[in-house]
Amino acid sequence: MTRDTHQSVSLDPSTGRPSDPRNTTSAECTSLTKGMTALTVLGWLGLVGFAVIVACIGGIEPKVRLFQCAYALGFAGYFLLAVVVGREKPSSHATHWPWWLCGCLALRVILIATTPSDDVNRYLWEGRVQQAGFNPYAHAPDDPALAHLRNEDWKNINHPDYPAIYPPVAQAVFLLAAAIHPSLISVKCMVMLCDALVVILLASVLRAMGRAPHGALLYALCPLVLTSFAVEAHIDSLMLLFTILSIHTAQVHRMNLAALALGLAISSKLIVIVLLPWLFFRSRRSAILALTVFALSYLPYASAGASLMESLTRFGGGTSFFSLNETLGILHVSAGSTKIIVAMLLVSWISWISYRTTSYAHAASASLTALLLLMPIVHYWYLSWVILFVPFVRQWRWVAAACAMVVYFQAQAELVANGTWLMPAWAPMIVWGCLGLAWLGDSILAQTKPTDVNLVTPN
Repeated sequence: MTRDTHQSVSLDPSTGRPSDPRNTTSAECTSLTKGMTALTVLGWLGLVGFAVIVACIGGIEPKVRLFQCAYALGFAGYFLLAVVVGREKPSSHATHWPWWLCGCLALRVILIATTPSDDVNRYLWEGRVQQAGFNPYAHAPDDPALAHLRNEDWKNINHPDYPAIYPPVAQAVFLLAAAIHPSLISVKCMVMLCDALVVILLASVLRAMGRAPHGALLYALCPLVLTSFAVEAHIDSLMLLFTILSIHTAQVHRMNLAALALGLAISSKLIVIVLLPWLFFRSRRSAILALTVFALSYLPYASAGASLMESLTRFGGGTSFFSLNETLGILHVSAGSTKIIVAMLLVSWISWISYRTTSYAHAASASLTALLLLMPIVHYWYLSWVILFVPFVRQWRWVAAACAMVVYFQAQAELVANGTWLMPAWAPMIVWGCLGLAWLGDSILAQTKPTDVNLVTPN
């Protein structure tokens, strides 16, 4: 019996002859390349459209509905580019990264002239107060002793009866901005500079991990990030800069430098103190160093005495806004016993994460996720804290929530229409609902591929 050695071959429909499999592969590659190019062009059009529309209307509040449409357009472009970024290989198109980076910076430049948030009025005020030789922790904006410093921007400061709440490193940036030029645009440029440095450092960390630097685009091109820093100029970009610097230095086993950077991050915004347990479980000496840096940063302001933490304790007392707990109606946040229960749960959860998770980036992402789920007040820009880690963990739950945050701006729409800043009850339901659905999707996807942990525990 003889074996049939003939193999079936496909015919070229135009010639009727057998087709060359190498040509088929080349054609498929060409088709794929064209598809990726089309997605890239459409993605950039969406994001540029977002930036141009927001720049033309001057920010959020002038035309909130139009801003919301632009925000949705920006996320449509973002998701298309996320598909392209997901296919990038460490060695593919490496020379293209500078052009992508220029695109990221260009979007921020387009948005630079937009009206920032009311918070920036306080940033500038506290910088000017320090210039005049006063302690911002000892004097609230409405203090008569500061009456000679008041100007038009002073009228727009939120909570003028509260002294400074932002930690010392943030205060140093406010002082620097006021010294360069006492204007809102000066403060905004400082915030945007920190944001740009976050993008550059993030790409550097990804390169060191053997990944394509294009992963940084998942943070850099996110419309929520662009709105938070290039439009509204929230100081959180300073905290994110020192946080990614801490991760970068820990990755190369420079634990003292990682501790120094974390101490500066905590001194920029206190919430990243939740990353301290990870450092403690790897190097107690480094954790002590981070706390020492944080404590020493308050020395120049020690003359304020008990007022150093006055605003922090007042802001944390009894209020709830856009939180998961408020949305679900589980616990009454103003009750003292509830605060103790939530605090114990948060400490236990973060300690467990920090002890079990080898990767600093993964631990940071999980710890900040725990914080966002349990904290009583959640504003849209808080999500930038976890969007920073999307390039590492490649989980889309917070990206989905960031997209759904388009409904957060309903409160500003109410303010423009009726003069009252009121958040509709359904808005947080949509955001937390999207987070839950995306979390379920992440869990399903996690079953189909192994977890990628890239940062090792320092010895």
